[in-house]
Amino acid sequence: MASLSSCSTCGSTTSVKQCSCGQAAYCGKACQVKDWRRHKQECSMVVVKEIDGKGKGLVATRKIPAGMVIFAEDPLFVINTSEANMKVQEEFERFENLDGNLKEEFLALFDPVGLELDESWEKSYNLDVRKKPQVTKFWRIYSANAIEVGFKFNNEQDDLSAVYKLFSRINHACFSNVNPDWKPENPLQIEIRAATTIKKGEELTVDYVGELLTWQERMVRLNQLKWSIRCQCRVCSLSEEERDRNNELRNFIHFHLDVNVMEQCVNPLGLIKTLNDHLQALVACYSIEHEARIALPLLLGRCSFMYLVVKSLGNRISWQCPTDVKTKLKGRLGPNFLEALKSETRVRAEVLGKGMVEIVKDRYDC
Repeated sequence: MASLSSCSTCGSTTSVKQCSCGQAAYCGKACQVKDWRRHKQECSMVVVKEIDGKGKGLVATRKIPAGMVIFAEDPLFVINTSEANMKVQEEFERFENLDGNLKEEFLALFDPVGLELDESWEKSYNLDVRKKPQVTKFWRIYSANAIEVGFKFNNEQDDLSAVYKLFSRINHACFSNVNPDWKPENPLQIEIRAATTIKKGEELTVDYVGELLTWQERMVRLNQLKWSIRCQCRVCSLSEEERDRNNELRNFIHFHLDVNVMEQCVNPLGLIKTLNDHLQALVACYSIEHEARIALPLLLGRCSFMYLVVKSLGNRISWQCPTDVKTKLKGRLGPNFLEALKSETRVRAEVLGKGMVEIVKDRYDC
């Protein structure tokens, strides 16, 4: 790589400025544009920076469109959590056998010092902090940074959790802008996708909770000693009245996602009622779609599936879409909104990645 004190294109040392990725430097816009095709291959879309009040975090070096894979990485360390006799000491011994660079990268991640003061945490893993401080440090870091690996693409897949170097630098926000994704052909490699358009200089955030919980429920989860997070994102900073309304919407959507559609649709009346209820939940989902983006393709797929069943029954069933739902969904999906449900399911799933695409295809033939 050329010296960052000279232009990477022409070699000039006058008025040289580094690219935000820190891998190249240019004397002006013309040289930067001329070199972009080459430099694009090495120019990371994110850099690690200090974030006020959060420690280290990832920041976008350029505008990233929704659905784009920002980066992919293999894990530093993986544990099979489905093994009932999993012992921390044994996992630490595996960790000690890792390559020195991998161990160093792992130990440089966030360490929630003091987590061992939680007696229930210490006892549940049979840790002796005073006798084995290095084992405790290893397990603190793992506990705070590990993520459950992937979507289950088949029933034979083990329950795995893993720690990733770059992903672990992404801070939490309930109103987040990226999603993790996995592919069946490489089930341990994590892909980070933009869930919405991310501006240059914007911090990448991910929802650690991963469920449509109320504000109170989220605070309980986030205040665990391994994180001790007091989220101040856009949705957590709502007024009390707005927060109550947001909680209602989340509960309403969550309730319908828990409904077993096949059990409710055993007869025409049950089918009609369940479809109407889910269309109302879909409207609610669109009203907080940034927060409910995981729920959105699932509800779209359900509504599409039930609508096509109703349509296939023809004159044997009498159904009209509720007026309030029709008005709101026409504004979103156009006049043929019911026919558009299936394609909209695919579009929304594709933004989230291969895992969600497989789920809606398998469950709802979308």
